[in-house]
Amino acid sequence: MSLILFIAFAFFMSCTKDDNRGNTGQDPSMKGTLVYPSADELMVYSFADKIERTVFSAGYGYNVSADGSMFLWFDYNAFESESTIHIHRFDDVESSDSFTAPYAIEKTPDFRPGSESLGVLVKSADEPLLRTDFHLMDRAGKSLAMVPHVKDFAFSPDGDDLIIAAEALDAQGNPAGYAIAKISDFAVEGQAVSNVIRTFADYSTVPVDLAISPDGATIAYTFNNHIYTLLLTKGAEHKQVTDSRFNEWDAGWSPDGKYLVLGFSDQATTNDCSELRIVPADPSSPIQLVPGYDDEPVDDLQPTAGGKAIHGCAVAGIKWF
Repeated sequence: MSLILFIAFAFFMSCTKDDNRGNTGQDPSMKGTLVYPSADELMVYSFADKIERTVFSAGYGYNVSADGSMFLWFDYNAFESESTIHIHRFDDVESSDSFTAPYAIEKTPDFRPGSESLGVLVKSADEPLLRTDFHLMDRAGKSLAMVPHVKDFAFSPDGDDLIIAAEALDAQGNPAGYAIAKISDFAVEGQAVSNVIRTFADYSTVPVDLAISPDGATIAYTFNNHIYTLLLTKGAEHKQVTDSRFNEWDAGWSPDGKYLVLGFSDQATTNDCSELRIVPADPSSPIQLVPGYDDEPVDDLQPTAGGKAIHGCAVAGIKWF
């Protein structure tokens, strides 16, 4: 089945500080584990014993399934213009199922919850140097559905809905607007229903690093180098969660939806590597993040190992289980 969903944006045509630092007084007793990439290593951090360990190191740019049972990574062969996706199970990390897709994948794919399919961003067919297209792909590399000019995406927790940050196209394929939109039942031909949640001024301001809350009601993302949240309700206004003189990105939700874990860097020129920080997901005003010295922690919520800050590199979404 081939399902082209750019028509979902047709309704665009009818749309013409407190010093709130990281030490917030919240309960610092964190539970569970964090899973995140650190360059070519996939790391797992335990809140119980404050230890991080490497679980895999033969790939790069990892992503983890919503249920925590699998992870994947990919590589791109420029000479063959194809990408290979490798899927591993945590209970047998040395084995993998791999398949090749005839696309130039631009960002680490993501598992669609409750399905064997994956979400993938590839170089756009009409603007390969400037835009990416979303493909829903099976594990044979076949495209099942496509949405053009998607900058980033996230699946709802049940996998039925697709949230995209995208450039909308009119019937002639020309830009018609920029927005975060929710496409319900996106993979069911003839049943997809789209709603624009919030519009943006231009493509450069469209957010990235989309992450859905566990209840599916709110999305977190990076906008203007800081973390914001947005209720997935038409016309909702986004709320700034973090602020600093530097950059924050790649937020992930705690299992109860009360906190966000994110990357924070005081290196203005790169977002490749960053300290992992934790902030309340719904603060009264933006949390002011400040850098530490020599990896010393600076707030009560910050995850540490051996008394030092922990880091992620080439982070493609931090998962918290």
